[in-house]
Amino acid sequence: MRKTRTMLLLLCAAFMPAMFFVPQAAANESAVEIEAPAEAVAAEQVTIVLNVSHEGNNFIHHTEWVELRINGETAKRWEYSMFGKPPGEKFSVSFSYTAEESLELEAEASCNLHGSRNVAEQTITVESAASSEQSAEPSGE
Repeated sequence: MRKTRTMLLLLCAAFMPAMFFVPQAAANESAVEIEAPAEAVAAEQVTIVLNVSHEGNNFIHHTEWVELRINGETAKRWEYSMFGKPPGEKFSVSFSYTAEESLELEAEASCNLHGSRNVAEQTITVESAASSEQSAEPSGE
């Protein structure tokens, strides 16, 4: 009986690391996509939606954070944990921002074990309200 118990403990100790150190080929990094308008008018509020995907999202293996950077600076960061995990394998977060100038968006999501699959990028071109009004006026021809 004692030999059987020792053998089982040794087998568990040998295979336990395999559960946590999955080969890179089977790794599942968090991925993100940006949904936002391509153009906006100055002083207009734009809604930026980040669509995140990560298989699993359980208390051991989950998206740890999602970050939105606007013009190189962190605008919003969502944090998740073992006990405050994301709502699902595919989920969205949104952020509203008042555009005063053209916006360079970067978004990234990271798995707590495998990291990030990508950095999504998008530009929102912002034109001044005056030039927007001029282009809306009919020409006198």
